[in-house]
Amino acid sequence: MAKPHTIIFNKIAGSNGLSLYRDPTKGVLTGVCAGIAALFAQPPWLTRLAFLFLLITTGIIPMLIIYLLLSFALEKRQVSWERDHSLYKAGIKQLSQLEDQMEQSQQRVANLEYYMLSDDFNSLIFDDQKSHKT
Repeated sequence: MAKPHTIIFNKIAGSNGLSLYRDPTKGVLTGVCAGIAALFAQPPWLTRLAFLFLLITTGIIPMLIIYLLLSFALEKRQVSWERDHSLYKAGIKQLSQLEDQMEQSQQRVANLEYYMLSDDFNSLIFDDQKSHKT
C-alpha cells in the first residue's frame, strides 16, 4: 500500500495523465526537477532553470525546504518492463544487422583472398614485372 503523502502527490497529474514522481536516473540531485519536467512533457533543463529563478526570487530557504519535502515525499520512477523489453528487442535487431554485415564482409574478404591467390592474378603481376625489366 502506498504511503499517504505519496497518494496526495500522485493525485497531481498533468495533461498527459502521468503522475508526479522523482526520476533519479535523469536528475542531478534527487530527480525532483526531472520528474516535474516529465509530468509536463518538458526538458529537465527548463525545469531546473525555473527552479533556479524561483530560488533567487523567493529566497533560498523556502525553495530548499520545498525541494527537500518533494525529495522525501515523491516516489522514485519505476522503469517499466515494456520499455526495457522494447530496448532489448531493438538491440537484438541491431545485433542481427551487424551479423549480416559481418557475414557480407567475410564473404568479400574471402573473394578477394581467392582472387589474389589465383593464377590469373599471379600471372598478371609476374607478367607486368617481366615487361618492366626488359
